[in-house]
Amino acid sequence: MITNRPDIDIAHLGLEGESDEIEYWRNHDPENFLCLVSENDGEIDGYLIGWKFKNYLWINQIWHKSGTSLESSKKGLAIAKVWAKERGMTHMRGETTRKEMRALKRYGFEEMAVILKCEL
Repeated sequence: MITNRPDIDIAHLGLEGESDEIEYWRNHDPENFLCLVSENDGEIDGYLIGWKFKNYLWINQIWHKSGTSLESSKKGLAIAKVWAKERGMTHMRGETTRKEMRALKRYGFEEMAVILKCEL
């Protein structure tokens, strides 16, 4: 079952290191903050966290437990699309790894840019 739970404790999702940015957006514009949580038998097996930024849904976090069905992931992204359209957004964006990018292309995402990193 997938539900929007914008008031969930972020630590409950294991995102302590990401909590500052997430909490900022949750408090800054709570009507345009999305936290979809997928649960199976009371156990969280996936989530998607995002918020409205300009005219799009910025997906900050997306995760699913290994072995979670593709149908569940598709359903979560479909719910996010409807939620975003209802708020006048035109598209979704987010950062991901190359490995995850290949998977997300199955759901209609396309590569927009490449982020580079150089250790100092």
